[in-house]
Amino acid sequence: MNRLLLSIAAMALSSLTVAPAAARNYDCTKAGNANKAVCKAAAASASTPAAAPAAKPASATRNYDCSKAGNANKSVCKAAASTVAPAPATKAAPAPRNYDCSKPGNANKAVCKAAASAAAPSPAPSAKPTRNYDCSKAGNANKAVCKGTATTSTASTQPSSAPSQPSARPATPIATRKPAAGSPTAKCKDGTVSYSATHSGTCSHHGGVANWY
Repeated sequence: MNRLLLSIAAMALSSLTVAPAAARNYDCTKAGNANKAVCKAAAASASTPAAAPAAKPASATRNYDCSKAGNANKSVCKAAASTVAPAPATKAAPAPRNYDCSKPGNANKAVCKAAASAAAPSPAPSAKPTRNYDCSKAGNANKAVCKGTATTSTASTQPSSAPSQPSARPATPIATRKPAAGSPTAKCKDGTVSYSATHSGTCSHHGGVANWY
């Protein structure tokens, strides 16, 4: 009997178990709610940094067939073309052409003209013709030609200031004054002979008498 009563009491108590109260919402922005367990848990979860999103894997490089016209504007094909394209070769200077300058048809060629100008002697400067002036006219007195003519004519009309020196007598003995008859009477000091009939004045212009004959 007692066991029956105890089992009935236990069943009654289990049916009377109080259901848990519903969670209460607090306004965690208010200072008075900062110490509530719910607000503390929310603050702790907010302070924890969120995990960084996983890096997006790099897309694989796409290969294009650059030989196709539709792919010519693709950046990969442009880069490949600029790398492969060789630099333009420098154009070589043309070799000078030789012309036969003796032919009339080649006379106007630059090479033949240069050769002809180098071979041709430079012309001598032509002398300036002398102008003749009538120096008798008063207006031409100051001309250089007339001045030179006047100076020349003046010099030719002036007498010479230095007297003319007598010509030296020849040193060789001469006997040009030999009279018609007779022999020389004296020998002068300059080597000449005298036919003077008297001693007075004999050899007076020939340095005197050297000896008498």
